[in-house]
Amino acid sequence: MPILIFGVWLDPSSPPTPPPPFLRNVNLLQSNAMDNNKHRDGQIPPPFLDNSSPLTQESVHAPDQEQHDESTFGLLVPVLEPAVLAYNDPWSIKKTLTKSDVNNLCRLMLTKTAVQEHILGKWDEERRRVFMETEQGVRVNVWDADSATVHQVAFKRWKSSGSFVFTNNWVTQFVKRRGLKEGDKIGLRWDSEESRFCFCVLSWAPRC
Repeated sequence: MPILIFGVWLDPSSPPTPPPPFLRNVNLLQSNAMDNNKHRDGQIPPPFLDNSSPLTQESVHAPDQEQHDESTFGLLVPVLEPAVLAYNDPWSIKKTLTKSDVNNLCRLMLTKTAVQEHILGKWDEERRRVFMETEQGVRVNVWDADSATVHQVAFKRWKSSGSFVFTNNWVTQFVKRRGLKEGDKIGLRWDSEESRFCFCVLSWAPRC
């Protein structure tokens, strides 16, 4: 009489049923288990990888074995060139204002070296010649980058000292209009495209 065991009817009088093919060879099961372990460990068994393959065991890694840089936690950090890291400061001439720059002497004095390198060096030869031969100086436009306004001053060279100065409207158009005081730091540069000076206040001295 058939017997129901775990939902399967078995007949004791019939010969035993052989196991399924995939359970007949114990060695095959062990081999499959070893192959799975090799795959999990990042190794590829033959015939997928042999001595003739361009790949090697060292060069093959399983997907879960990603290599990370401990210092960046696996993130790719771009390496910037020094030129990129450097701040591109447009203000080639900087000066901390002195008492004579903001009092009744009515001029802003600039050093000979700074003007020759950053201003006259950008002028053409004819413009430099006319400027150096004119004792009264030349009228130049100055763009105030802070207020977005243009003002005119006289730019001249003092032969006695070789220094260069802004005169005439310097006091009215900049010192008084901007409220400049001794200790304020300003920046200047020459704009070759617009053929004019550019001006800005870089920092303010403490006010009482």
